[in-house]
Amino acid sequence: MKTKSITFFLLAFASLLSITFIASCSNDDDEDDKPTKVDNYYVKYEVQTEKRVYICDKNITYKDVDEGKKIATRQDWSGTYGPFKKGDNVYLRVSINNTLNMMSGRISVSKNHEPFVVRAETIKSNSISLEYTIDF
Repeated sequence: MKTKSITFFLLAFASLLSITFIASCSNDDDEDDKPTKVDNYYVKYEVQTEKRVYICDKNITYKDVDEGKKIATRQDWSGTYGPFKKGDNVYLRVSINNTLNMMSGRISVSKNHEPFVVRAETIKSNSISLEYTIDF
């Protein structure tokens, strides 16, 4: 009788361990436990002026991560900012004090440190107004 009790106890214990082990190896909850990957986007703004006799001041307005920024310069200008998130709206606006000069402007975007891709561009204009919503 004692042997039957011990055998029953061991079988019951082994069954309980097996059920616990199988339940712990289940894949049902694995998808919920993984953190969702958030893509980071970096934006490069570029402004170039065709070289003319007259010097011109450029008033540049662009979107940084948290807010719009303004600068004034006589030089060609570029800047890279981020990280932005998918759905963020970015913009680049440039005006000059001399309408005889022409400018080119560009917004390029990089996803997760991949190469930059041009997303908006103006070539040979006396004002620039570009906008892009990150959507890839």
